[in-house]
Amino acid sequence: MSNILYFQLFVKTQFSTCSRKMRMSGLCKVEMSAFMDGRGAYGNGAHRLEPTRTGPLESVARGKPKHLTQIVAAERLKVTDRQVRRMLLRIRERGDAALVHGLRGRPSNRKLAFRFEQKILARLRQRYADFGPTLAAEHLAKEGFTVSRETLRKWMTKAALWRPRSQRVKTVHVWRERRASFGELVMQDSSPFRWLEDRGPACQLIALIDDATSKFWARFTAHDSTEEDLRTLGGWLQRYGRPVAHYTDKNSIFRTTRRAVIGEQLQGEGARSQFGRALKELGITWIAAHSPQAKGRIEGASSACLKPCRTAW
Repeated sequence: MSNILYFQLFVKTQFSTCSRKMRMSGLCKVEMSAFMDGRGAYGNGAHRLEPTRTGPLESVARGKPKHLTQIVAAERLKVTDRQVRRMLLRIRERGDAALVHGLRGRPSNRKLAFRFEQKILARLRQRYADFGPTLAAEHLAKEGFTVSRETLRKWMTKAALWRPRSQRVKTVHVWRERRASFGELVMQDSSPFRWLEDRGPACQLIALIDDATSKFWARFTAHDSTEEDLRTLGGWLQRYGRPVAHYTDKNSIFRTTRRAVIGEQLQGEGARSQFGRALKELGITWIAAHSPQAKGRIEGASSACLKPCRTAW
């Protein structure tokens, strides 16, 4: 049974046979206000009660004793009976609003001084403008400015020295327009996956797709290597000819991190991988993708192949 129904039944059973007009105690009125969402005996003001104070009042209202003494109320509210008497006196004088904490709407007594806050912010702008709250708090503590990182985070946010994660601008990846005609740009990507599930060994799907027409060609390989990628590119060249540009990720197969040798330096070129040398000899421009979203078309095409591979075998 809900608390409201139980309280109504309790009141009905206790007072239905009594014709005498009874005066409800202040604590009982607060209990009814807590159950009736601010529509209690004291009218408005109950909606401003703090949850930490209305909780014990609700627990008192769920009690079964016919008469609730101040001592029993003090035990259930976990305060002294003298405090209960003071609460009742305030309730009779000011209503439910008397239970609201006296510092509500006022600065905390523990709040740091405004001059100290400005001094900290001036030091941050002078030396730690590019620091995060945690690191800045550690360095300020070494200089004798003791302040918690969360307080410093709040100050830095208010002073526009720090932007919380929820307020940061998310990176927007704009959908790139397709090339005008077939052969201008070809994307290549490999997808390691158990394409055949338990019916075959794990394999790689090396796929190529034309950016303008979405013409797709791929082959399964045992592993992803320079030899297999060159063989896949060769299959595309034999079928559709040489593209103008080749679009891949920054895998070590397509890009090397070694320093350019003397011959490459004399020609004014950077270091190239074996795959990059093959593209150069074929006269194909290599374009590197800077994010997974940049290869959205080839990755989407690879994902589209997953369901047919699972159902066809």
